[in-house]
Amino acid sequence: MSTSNRDTALGGSSTAWISQRMAPPATIAADSKFRKYTQQVERCLATFESVQEWPDFIAFLGKLLKTLQGYMQFKEIPRKLIVSKRLAQCLNPALPTGVHQRALDVYAHILAVLGTEGLKRDLHLWSSGLFPFFEYAATAVKPALLMLYDTHYLAIQQSLRPITKAFMLALLPGLEEENGEFFDQVLHILDRLSGIVTPSFFLQNLWLCMITTQTARAPALHYLSRRLPKLSGDEDIAAIIGGDVGLLIRALSSTLEDDNLLVRRSTLDLLLASLPLDGPVIQKASVEDRVILMSAATGVVLRRDSALNRRLYAWLIGPEDTGAGGAAAAAGQVGGQEKHIEYLKKWSLDLLCTTLKKELDAPTPVPDARPLKIFLSLLDKWEIGSQLTDALILHTLESIRKTLGERPAEFEDIHLAASSLYEAAEPRLVWKHLFSAVQDELCGKKRLSVPEPIKLVRFVVKTFRNDEEMQKLHLPLCLTGLLELISVMAPEDKSFSKKAATKEALLLIRDMLSFVPPSSLSQPLGEPGSTPKRPYTLATEFYSINPIKNLSPKSDSVPQNPVPMSTAAQDLFTFTLSCVSPFVSTEDNQNSQELDRKKTLAVVLMSTKLLQELVAKVSGKQNVKVVIMWDADAWRDALLSFVEQAHSFEIADNVVSLLIDLNKSGFIEPKVNINTRPLVGRIMNILLEFLRPQYVQYHARTTKLIWALEGSTTYRHVEALIAESLTIKNGLPTYDAYEAFGVLWRLSGP
Repeated sequence: MSTSNRDTALGGSSTAWISQRMAPPATIAADSKFRKYTQQVERCLATFESVQEWPDFIAFLGKLLKTLQGYMQFKEIPRKLIVSKRLAQCLNPALPTGVHQRALDVYAHILAVLGTEGLKRDLHLWSSGLFPFFEYAATAVKPALLMLYDTHYLAIQQSLRPITKAFMLALLPGLEEENGEFFDQVLHILDRLSGIVTPSFFLQNLWLCMITTQTARAPALHYLSRRLPKLSGDEDIAAIIGGDVGLLIRALSSTLEDDNLLVRRSTLDLLLASLPLDGPVIQKASVEDRVILMSAATGVVLRRDSALNRRLYAWLIGPEDTGAGGAAAAAGQVGGQEKHIEYLKKWSLDLLCTTLKKELDAPTPVPDARPLKIFLSLLDKWEIGSQLTDALILHTLESIRKTLGERPAEFEDIHLAASSLYEAAEPRLVWKHLFSAVQDELCGKKRLSVPEPIKLVRFVVKTFRNDEEMQKLHLPLCLTGLLELISVMAPEDKSFSKKAATKEALLLIRDMLSFVPPSSLSQPLGEPGSTPKRPYTLATEFYSINPIKNLSPKSDSVPQNPVPMSTAAQDLFTFTLSCVSPFVSTEDNQNSQELDRKKTLAVVLMSTKLLQELVAKVSGKQNVKVVIMWDADAWRDALLSFVEQAHSFEIADNVVSLLIDLNKSGFIEPKVNINTRPLVGRIMNILLEFLRPQYVQYHARTTKLIWALEGSTTYRHVEALIAESLTIKNGLPTYDAYEAFGVLWRLSGP
């Protein structure tokens, strides 16, 4: 048979480099007996091509073993590449146990013949068949296979380092079941392997096995649970954990994200037993590595498994004290909670917040609700949820605002998770941070906790469901507190009304008011029987935040009946007056710039609209009286002076409508009175100006306002004033008055 034909029959064409690598040493190859040995092995290997049934495999292996046994004087196996390939094929899991046993006999003979030096040289050849087989080997043949590992492989000592990972992957299936028949024997071999290649190198390979091979994770964790000690910080951590903390953390992260619940549970048990958050391993890891581990660990809550959650909570807040029982345990429950919170704040909270922030801010093509769901699940544990809400709720809400924007329907999953989170979080903690952020923006604080806090709160109010607690407590409290704050700041700073934050704050208050039912506006603020306090002071004390303004506690500055409608009305009147007073001042008005004028007009417009909405909401309630401390006449006159100088129909419309509503309504005392000829005349002069031809778009609305003014007064002042305007003055009729009357007459028809 030619060389090429022989190669084909023995397993395919061979390349030059394979032939050179697999060729026996020249001294042996030249021996005539070895050549004869080679020929017999080749003839034996050629019979493999005719193998059909499993008895044929046994016959082939028997013949091969007999051939090898006939030339034991040679420490070399002819055609070893093909021999190793055929032996590996004979270990196919589909073949019967008898074939496997016979193949192992051949392996045992070959390894004995080769000795340690021969095995070192050809380690890759024989291992490729023996290592994958252990996982599928029958119980009857596993002892023989383990004997091969123990006797021949461990004997080559440091030469095992290149195949340490492969050897471990071969053995780890033996640790799958902790009560398995071969568990202790495999554990012993792994211990010896660790001692041979050094524990550090061994663990590095174990971490790699856990990262790359899913089936190896459970048995690897069984090994670690018995062999990885709890580190106190005095030991050489590098020698114990494998030298690379990052590799360890990535290995544990991969197991925490495994689909198998038992693998996740075992990993959390390992973290609790050997790798607590206050331990040296976690503390010496980089921030990036710790974030990776925390992200994987907190992800277990998404499985909704109580056993996993319980272990995660214990890792985050420290283990439970198990020493006390009965009455002692009950007495120490509060103290235990305080210890857990202290542990969380010291070791876990910052890392947990950093991890969730990174996930919330991660740029992704499609927003992911994962961090919101994790946050929501962690709220189930009070010790964690309260602290996490206190530390992260503002950033989370801002992230939600950026994601949803003005289109919450586009991301239904995000919106659902965000709504659930908002409803599950402690409202007092949530609104503590929202109120604090708003007051920081109003006072012009440079370093804000989130950009544009007022817009954020508006988003929260309009996007999420406001339950009964929100409508009766938090919204009225924040609404009145913010109104008093802006009413105090406006007189102190003439530019306050021109700031963008002030305008946004008024819009926020308007949004809040729309969700507050009329009944909540008539309920007293604060605890029943408590000393009346100013709304802003009450809000800062209730939410335990530092006030930016220390308001006077004098009793004359607090209404006798401090209900939201009275404090809100008084503060709105005060704020409006402080906005219009500089504008109507001759000196200030002359020096004001056009841009400032527009900003002032916009703020006054919004505040008067807000007053109208408050009046409309409260006036429907019967027998409601709101007593406020103000000079109604001075406020009315200042507002009319502002309208006369503003020359804006929108301002005139709002102010006149407000004055008419306040004149008709009897719930505010002292009452705003416009039921006199001079006052009605002043208002009529304002309105008649907008009946001129250049204001044709305002004619219809102006006509309605004139008749509404007539209906709100006791006497027919409007008719008298119109008649008076049509009389001849200085011998000539007033043409503008006739034109205005014509418009009024035409638009007043049925």
